[in-house]
Amino acid sequence: MSFISRVELKYQLQSMGIKVENGYIKRSDLEKVFAKYTVLGNSTVYHHTSLTIITLILKENKFIFKDLHEESNYYHSDDNDCNRDTIKKELKSYPEYFFSTTRNKSSRYSEDVDPTGFAVTLNLDQNALKHNLKSTPFVRFHGEMEERFWSNKAEVKPATKYIKEIHVDREGLKKEVELLDENPKTQANECKSLVGLAKKYNIPVYWYDKTVDFYNQKNAKKLN
Repeated sequence: MSFISRVELKYQLQSMGIKVENGYIKRSDLEKVFAKYTVLGNSTVYHHTSLTIITLILKENKFIFKDLHEESNYYHSDDNDCNRDTIKKELKSYPEYFFSTTRNKSSRYSEDVDPTGFAVTLNLDQNALKHNLKSTPFVRFHGEMEERFWSNKAEVKPATKYIKEIHVDREGLKKEVELLDENPKTQANECKSLVGLAKKYNIPVYWYDKTVDFYNQKNAKKLN
């Protein structure tokens, strides 16, 4: 598995001669870090989401970007991973809306924050995104290798232009039903909707019986 712990990442940064001040890394050094953990020739970035949200994305064929000014978790003040004053200063010239992706498909930062709602991973076309949107690297010390895409609009469409594959964690879906006390029939109907919509746009959907396989995108079953 390709998880990167906070301690390991900090050690790697030191070995690369990259300084970390108050949990902040200079933007010029971020691509050095990304290059170390990015597979050569890989033009894919990943977005972790929920079954409900991906179904909505396909129905409306659009991504809803987050408002930077309303994203209270953006500065990560809880674990002091970032120097808030420095980042605020740098982001003054940035567009108002952003969409988070990661270059590390096994990263589970979102799941650390909330154990539910991330049983789906979208494999996105990084080149297509970069062709139309400004992007910047962003590091949280959780091995996420986040890359943010920026827009002046809250909606970006068509979303299907950027989605290469959809991966679904069946084991994770079962846990969500238990933790959230959901109706299994509701989830089953969403799965059927997902398969039908993905087929409409010729997007392959891969299903995993085990979460560990889902993380690494191995031993999948393709049903559409």
